[in-house]
Amino acid sequence: MLGSLGGALALARTAFGATGVAPAHVARGAFMSGNSASLAVGGGVARDGAALVFFLLPSRGPRYMSDADVDKAERPVVGEAAAGASRSPHA
Repeated sequence: MLGSLGGALALARTAFGATGVAPAHVARGAFMSGNSASLAVGGGVARDGAALVFFLLPSRGPRYMSDADVDKAERPVVGEAAAGASRSPHA
């Protein structure tokens, strides 16, 4: 019926005249049935996506070191200190 609800309703009105109420009712019912099915599938996809996010993504951001941990950590040598550290003390 022309591939759309509007086309089906126009066909029911022009081809069937006053008796086109029944085909129009069937067309509306078929449209709503398809609409309900697509909304159910979309809702399921959204629900499954939310479940994946909830269970698979971390529950907090990255862990930052406290001041005490920073004091204990080895610090990389950078800049001029790195150039001097690579030289032999006997040079």
